[in-house]
Amino acid sequence: MAAPQHPPQSRQPASAERMLTITRDFDVPRALAFEVWTSPQHLVRWWGPRDADGLDFSTPSCEIDFRAGGKWRMCIQARDGMTLWQHGTYHEVVVPERLVFSFAWDNGADAGVETLITVMFDELAPSKTRVTFTQTGFNSDPQRDGHITGWTQCLDRLYAYLEARK
Repeated sequence: MAAPQHPPQSRQPASAERMLTITRDFDVPRALAFEVWTSPQHLVRWWGPRDADGLDFSTPSCEIDFRAGGKWRMCIQARDGMTLWQHGTYHEVVVPERLVFSFAWDNGADAGVETLITVMFDELAPSKTRVTFTQTGFNSDPQRDGHITGWTQCLDRLYAYLEARK
């Protein structure tokens, strides 16, 4: 099942803080929404954007030490073989409410620029969860804007993954 093609439900306008916020509602319990962000067997199924042809990147490597202070590192790969490595540290883990972690690319134009991601999981009903994704610390508006498409596609893939699990 293909993920819906739609813009983020909300997007933060350009500001001095260079913040990106995307909010999505998922028809799953909050515990499951949280689990798919914190478990390698789930993350490899949806983490990553799509290429120019609309094909999903794969995630051939996913290593996480899921605890405050724990490190994570992932590799995403395009169908043409291009690989992009990313890593960070978990700063805050509040099960099943909130994740706070750093994010940095190992390679590419933004290599080494560390941003901070906060993911909030709000229970709207027993089987409905609102996920609010916020990323801060961008060096420029174009850097932030480049992440809008990637994270939107990632959340589209998450939506499709969760729908297929029903």
